[in-house]
Amino acid sequence: GMARLLAEDGSEPKVGESNGFWLSEVDFVSSASKVAPTLCDLEKLGFPRDWPAVYTQSAALKALIGRRGRLPGKKVAVAGVPTPEEWAQVPQLSYCPLQSLANAERA
Repeated sequence: GMARLLAEDGSEPKVGESNGFWLSEVDFVSSASKVAPTLCDLEKLGFPRDWPAVYTQSAALKALIGRRGRLPGKKVAVAGVPTPEEWAQVPQLSYCPLQSLANAERA
């Protein structure tokens, strides 16, 4: 389903009443354009195939996250979709896409 923003308590946020940490356009960087991707755009993204070899083969990826890239870094790690075994360890966890802080606090 469509990713949705939630209030701190997991409910639908209400303007002027709810507390929480929400992503904004400045939280995202794209090598494709100067325009930040929308929430709908981000839901369709996946991680590059052939990782980590793709990093050395893709000039766009290196320009984005390389040492001299827009998001300079020395090390890049990937956390994929949890396996069924990993989900079984936290069956009570309600996962919300693009809300990593809220997900981590609930875990």
